[in-house]
Amino acid sequence: MKMKTEYWPTNTYAWLPARTCVLLIVLLIGARFSSLAEPERHAGVGPDVVIVRDGHAVLPIVRRARDDIAGSVDRLQHKLERISGVVLDIVGPEHAGPGLHVGLFEDFPGIDLEIPGEPGAERFVIHSTDDSLYILADTPLGVDRGVTTFLHKLGCRWFFPGDVWEVIPELKTISGRWRETSRPDFHIYRRIWYGFGTHGPCRQDLDRWITRNRMGGPTPVGLSHSWYGLDREQDFASNPEWFAEVDGERRNSKPCYSHPEVIRHMIESARRQAEAGRKMVGVGAPDGLGYCECAQCRRVFQGGEPFEAHRTLFAKRPDGELVNITSETLFAATDAVARIMAEEYPDVMVTQFAYSAYAHPPAFRMEPNVYIQTTTGFRRTPLSLEEQLEAWGERASNIGIYDYWGVFMWDWDSPNICARLHFDGIQERFALFSRNNITAMNAESSNHWGPRGLGYYVASILLWDTNADIEAMVADFYRKAFGPAALPMQRHYARWYGRNAIVLGDEPHDVPETGIYSRGDLEGTRESLRAMFDDLSEAANLAADTAGCRERVDHIRMYAYYLYLRFQEFKATDEGDEAAILAAIEAETRFGGRLAYTNLIHTRALIDLAFDRRFRQHRNLLEANGVPTGRGQSGGFRQLVGTGYYGDPPDHDELNRLWENARKTLGL
Repeated sequence: MKMKTEYWPTNTYAWLPARTCVLLIVLLIGARFSSLAEPERHAGVGPDVVIVRDGHAVLPIVRRARDDIAGSVDRLQHKLERISGVVLDIVGPEHAGPGLHVGLFEDFPGIDLEIPGEPGAERFVIHSTDDSLYILADTPLGVDRGVTTFLHKLGCRWFFPGDVWEVIPELKTISGRWRETSRPDFHIYRRIWYGFGTHGPCRQDLDRWITRNRMGGPTPVGLSHSWYGLDREQDFASNPEWFAEVDGERRNSKPCYSHPEVIRHMIESARRQAEAGRKMVGVGAPDGLGYCECAQCRRVFQGGEPFEAHRTLFAKRPDGELVNITSETLFAATDAVARIMAEEYPDVMVTQFAYSAYAHPPAFRMEPNVYIQTTTGFRRTPLSLEEQLEAWGERASNIGIYDYWGVFMWDWDSPNICARLHFDGIQERFALFSRNNITAMNAESSNHWGPRGLGYYVASILLWDTNADIEAMVADFYRKAFGPAALPMQRHYARWYGRNAIVLGDEPHDVPETGIYSRGDLEGTRESLRAMFDDLSEAANLAADTAGCRERVDHIRMYAYYLYLRFQEFKATDEGDEAAILAAIEAETRFGGRLAYTNLIHTRALIDLAFDRRFRQHRNLLEANGVPTGRGQSGGFRQLVGTGYYGDPPDHDELNRLWENARKTLGL
């Protein structure tokens, strides 16, 4: 089987196909592979380079003597063995013949590559000659990105976290021609993280998924809410003027950011972080409201008449500038920290949120070593998100986005998709961020890949390249993840992601734009479940004899069965049947416990840390029946049975039995 270059959307510089296009390439793209002997090779014509032929290794992997790329090289060797069944030898730099060369540009001075764009931590090139392949980069991280991209082009996929969602093709021959270079649009950092945390195995699954999908980045954004070492009790008792004045009274709700002593504490906190080796030092303000309105802080209004809006104080200064009291004082204090750090630690950035009462941009430009992380929610400003980002683009050199893709208390792991991940707007949204100098994305999420997995996967690709083809990547997902079951799985996802998720063939016109899953609409939810069970039953039948596809369909069926169990609680609550409510809650949480390590739902939140929030309306009923709800302790049925609550998910046969019982209950 001959390998053809596979799809991964990327901001790749393509090579044009004729001798006469070489000059145009140089002029328009600014790239030239001068080591190639003939102009035609610039155009990518000529024979394919062969890495493996008919189950036999043709090229060794050539690695320069660098420990910092050893892990990437070992991963490449391991995955190529899984793809072809052949172990490629790893040889050192003394090897002078053809090979699959992996390393930094500086390791290969004889090749004399000139590639588009400025050097970057994640920039790489994949470049083939007649007899060799080169995966080269500016840094070890870039090498790893190049290896990952090459494996993806061979057909490897890691759609969701966990081994079930890994797709490895079988190829007896691996050959092709490669000409591309790439780097991410969001080049500082790209991260999703789980609110409420997660279990160790799930954390490891997420870490592997992040690496395999080119998430992460060279500079982890270090930022959290902080008190800078201030003691809210003792320091407030001795120095109340260090703290906020609210409604004419000093309170320990927040620091006073116009007080020199508070700024000194901020500087000391930043120094401690820098001394510990951090390249981004956070001076984030404490969360919540209650910021200072004292006379010193009000001086930022310059005589303008203050007024309350969005639960914070604004004023229009005499020069016409609309200013916010918290933004002006907090960001001025942040700048004071940044000036000291620029002198003492010139390679360190000072990070600050733009959030809540200080979402409004200040009237001045921030110091160049300040990194601002704006939020897409809790924005106490009259500006639209686009206006806010444009203003920050004028006032800060380094900006990141803190977005909300999945919050357990907002969606409870339901299939109703977050608007931020809908395919009809996600690309424009990311393009908006990129246009306004956003270089990093930090997204609060949940470990609930059952409902959000496709959106998270698409987002990970767009964070590398905002121009990626969503339709192509979704079609690729259906085909590779589900094989013969691609069409019914497409219907399943279209019910929740909308008609933009229909990218294969002609689908029935009655596929709804969205499904309905709501406690407040039992009949609509029942019909959505019935449609879901029909689609997934068809998918299970079609994928029954295809290993990998069958297991992935089963995973989505486990999630659907979990939703069916939750629906029983909805129904029992509506009917006021207390015994049925208790039974339904126990069934939902016990089955949720069995899904703990599948990454389908956020089990750690459901059955432990947020049990009380999830079932708050039944708190009295639960406690009356001896079930801890979490007030002052971890709650839920897990407390009654111990750590054994986390069990194995159902195997295929058990799932089929559960599935058929649920179908009967739903009237199918």
